[in-house]
Amino acid sequence: MITPKSGNKTNRRGEAGKSLPYDRCQTPGYALDQLLSYLLSHWVIWDCACGEGILVETLESGGYDCIGTDILSGQDFLADDPMNFWNA
Repeated sequence: MITPKSGNKTNRRGEAGKSLPYDRCQTPGYALDQLLSYLLSHWVIWDCACGEGILVETLESGGYDCIGTDILSGQDFLADDPMNFWNA
């Protein structure tokens, strides 16, 4: 799941490690309903900008293995590759 780390993300006011409410646009879990039939059950799925982890929780409750990372918890998906082992 999500491993918090200190990051260098700054919000629009320049405050390091903080986001403002309008920066937190979380995709609801039901947005995956039409996608799930295309995902193979043995895949490891990486949500590289998971925010609060809503999609990770939805996928895990559906039986999928997931990795959730986010810039606010210190993982930059442009620089990091978690375990270098994911399918989607």
